[in-house]
Amino acid sequence: QTMKPQAARRGFTLVEILVVLLVLTVLGALAASALLAVRQAADRCSCANNVRQLIIAVDSRRCQTGVYPLVGGATYEDWSLSVLTAVEQGNILEQFDRQLPPGDDANLAAARIRPALLTCPSRRELPLFETWIPSAHYGMNGELAGETACDTGTASTVLISEAPMEPAFAWVVGPGISTGELGSIHHGVNVIGYVDGHVEFRALPRLQSTE
Repeated sequence: QTMKPQAARRGFTLVEILVVLLVLTVLGALAASALLAVRQAADRCSCANNVRQLIIAVDSRRCQTGVYPLVGGATYEDWSLSVLTAVEQGNILEQFDRQLPPGDDANLAAARIRPALLTCPSRRELPLFETWIPSAHYGMNGELAGETACDTGTASTVLISEAPMEPAFAWVVGPGISTGELGSIHHGVNVIGYVDGHVEFRALPRLQSTE
């Protein structure tokens, strides 16, 4: 009985291997892009939730004192510190020596604990030196500071918004914002909260992260 010769096995050619690698690369890029889009959307939603809660906290403070909290004075009456009790973060406030300014060296350990509610999930920062204090991710409309009420239209007046990264003010100074300073590192939008409590994603120039 004669044996039939077996056909020689044919291996992959270089062109076929390159085509497969190209397809895998394209699929990987598409998957990475989709995952990035999902993460960006989640970060925007988380940031919007922060802004909503800060609006409630600022309004709660206004109801307690009769006026909107102060802005930019680096005192314990400024909005970023005075609202901590309203958002159940009073334990952070208790770590400050109230006899000294919030930014004093003696208060450095407390000042470096920026509450999660005041932290935008899209921002990344690197401490630059020993006395570094986390920067402000949100700001309050300075035109409302000390006012008893908003008389310019609650649905059209900005109360809380993302703060620009430059200049990067420390969060303990109660940073303010104006419509000319609004900016964002979110992809294509800024998260803006209004006096009446609603939040919008507004298209604005995108700022660069410091990371």
